[in-house]
Amino acid sequence: ARVFNGKEAAEMGVVNHSVEQNSDGDAAYQRALKLGQEILPQGPVALRAAKFAINRGSEVDIASGLSFEEAGYSQVINTKDRLEGLSAFKEKRPPRFSGE
Repeated sequence: ARVFNGKEAAEMGVVNHSVEQNSDGDAAYQRALKLGQEILPQGPVALRAAKFAINRGSEVDIASGLSFEEAGYSQVINTKDRLEGLSAFKEKRPPRFSGE
């Protein structure tokens, strides 16, 4: 029941990442925005599947978690976005995901 700062939380493994506070007091918010901007360009179908697997898989045993991951991936396999991602990689260009 003691209070600890972000650096201590990271050292203890309570959090995955911590940031030094900035003068505006919104360092964590700014880092979250930056992370969101990194995630945003990714394929929306795959992101939905990943979010589902992460949310459900973190609450169950490993075998069940892997089943959630497999179920999500099976929904992505036949999408236009998956094919676009593969084509973009092959052609060394940024993907243009449509959400299909």
